[in-house]
Amino acid sequence: MDNAALKLELLDWLIHLNDESKIRAIESIKNQSNDVVAYTVFGEPLTEAQYQKEIDKGVADVQAGRVKPLSEIKKNIAGMNKPEVFLSSEAEYDLDAIYEYYFGKSPQAANNIINNIIVQIETLVFNEQFQKEPSRLELRRIIRKLQDTLSG
Repeated sequence: MDNAALKLELLDWLIHLNDESKIRAIESIKNQSNDVVAYTVFGEPLTEAQYQKEIDKGVADVQAGRVKPLSEIKKNIAGMNKPEVFLSSEAEYDLDAIYEYYFGKSPQAANNIINNIIVQIETLVFNEQFQKEPSRLELRRIIRKLQDTLSG
């Protein structure tokens, strides 16, 4: 049965329905929204109900004192011994390839994309979670799993 025929059958059934609890249950389903209204920081879609739940969790964190002011976070980051970031020749090649690819479509887009990548590189915060480079212990390597790269 196709959707149009199913809808007609359901409509006929609903017209003749006398059970108030079933009518209220159907009304509840009708009023539910499964439309995406937001996304998580990882790009996962959120419905209105899920979004509201995330807001409620944030409010609960504030009320319980599990938050820090942005000024404190900025001070902590500024106080870190931020190492200089060096790009490998492969990374430089990749940036050139990205630039050339987008330049053919839009020079402005190419500039924006490369600038955004560079800003992200410059704002990296290094800590002990990054692997130490065995040949030079003062250096760190950022290791990302292929799955992480593909999904986010």
